[in-house]
Amino acid sequence: MQGKQPPRRAKPAGKGRGKRAGESPEVLRNVAAVLSTFGANFRRARQEKGLTILQLHLQTGVAQAFIGDVERGKANVSLQTITVLAAAVGVEVASLFAGPAAKGK
Repeated sequence: MQGKQPPRRAKPAGKGRGKRAGESPEVLRNVAAVLSTFGANFRRARQEKGLTILQLHLQTGVAQAFIGDVERGKANVSLQTITVLAAAVGVEVASLFAGPAAKGK
């Protein structure tokens, strides 16, 4: 039997972690653009439906603060939540990703 190996130390959270695949500056800019477009399109669809963030929260169970973050392009939304939100405002999921969001509406 060979000698015992020393116990492994856990790394402190957030330290010594490498970048995940796809986290180049260009990819991060593209992700930010998609989130911004999605959020603006979603906000427009919600407003056209005449729903407040509170009403949407009550209808879907999605937290109000999170909905606000989505609309500002600050939240990375799961496919499940995207589907729920799109259904709540009566639009196709794909329409929320379409082109640059129309401004001024």
